[in-house]
Amino acid sequence: MKLVIASNNPKKMAEIAAILGTLGVDTVPPGETVFVEVDEDGKSFAQNARKKAEAFSLANRCAALGDDSGLCVEMLNGAPGVYSSRFAGIDANDATNNVRLLREMKGITNRRAYFSCCVHLAFPGGQHLVAEGRVDGEILEQADGPCGFGYDPLFYCRKLGKTFARATVLEKASVSHRGRALNKLIQQFDINCRACSRLTSFLDDVRARHPGYHCAPVPAFGDDNPQLLIVGLAAGMHGANRTGRPFTGDFAGILLYQTLFDLGLSNQPVSESADDALRLKGVRITNSVKCLPPGNKPETSEIWACNRFLKKEIEVLSKPCDLLALGKIAHDAVLRAYGLKLTTLKFAHGAEHLLPDGRTLFDSYHCSRYNTQTRRLTQNMFIDVLRCAAKAG
Repeated sequence: MKLVIASNNPKKMAEIAAILGTLGVDTVPPGETVFVEVDEDGKSFAQNARKKAEAFSLANRCAALGDDSGLCVEMLNGAPGVYSSRFAGIDANDATNNVRLLREMKGITNRRAYFSCCVHLAFPGGQHLVAEGRVDGEILEQADGPCGFGYDPLFYCRKLGKTFARATVLEKASVSHRGRALNKLIQQFDINCRACSRLTSFLDDVRARHPGYHCAPVPAFGDDNPQLLIVGLAAGMHGANRTGRPFTGDFAGILLYQTLFDLGLSNQPVSESADDALRLKGVRITNSVKCLPPGNKPETSEIWACNRFLKKEIEVLSKPCDLLALGKIAHDAVLRAYGLKLTTLKFAHGAEHLLPDGRTLFDSYHCSRYNTQTRRLTQNMFIDVLRCAAKAG
């Protein structure tokens, strides 16, 4: 899957690419990237990171990683913060920003500060992943070091015992706000994951037969701050594996998205392609296994390999947010993510289980073609469970 870095700053692009490289993630070279000018007028790092990621994703028609970061000084009430790049004015550069910072800090003995970073991964299908990182330090009274950029020559990192401008790229990445944010992001979803040899080989074969298909791990879709996380089985051959978005373009998605719409949890009743205007309200959808398994049947080792992503997805959920498992495999995957024995909570359609962190796990039969056509799962049965789960959240 292609990934562009949503930045017009060559030094920042190089740093992000280097960090992602250590994490096994490849990025599109700058020479192959369509650059976009983005007005960074957001009131937070998160807002600016999202704006950049969405703009670059749209322009490049692929996944894009947006980043916004800044220096926050305790005695300056968090300034320069989101205005870090233009602290000395609209035409500011690194040198003038550093001069102003030293002027503002003159005579101040408490020089505690921290760098904060928000990274935002946006996909063409409207999916979003967000992570944040922070590193503490202090502001020196004069610049020290020839490397880095921004405020690096003035920022003394206690953990490294030197300024960021004295650190190598990898040294800085190991402790920096940006490095920590990117590490957290990759823990939620690995865009280039090839950990399961059987799935990797199968996807390579499917890609050869269907060149236009997504044929890669499928990220979660929906509200960034959901009250309900729906956990499915895996990507379907001509659904998520084709479109790159969960339950989009396959039979199982017909009942799921129609029901979400009927309950006021989405803005439209169908999900046929990743470039439509579908938006979910208070709901997020993910899968136990991010890739397409042969015959829609993942092996236990593959479920375990992918479970680390589900665990992290659950950990970063806002509260309150409950879970709805579509089928026993999804139910068991949730238990694994919580470190529970599979015999602890028994799967049953309509069952409700209290999880260790206070969330509730709701169970439903999967909305698959087989279950609906055999009437094992009817529309009324499904809407009843989904209504209960949505109300609880």
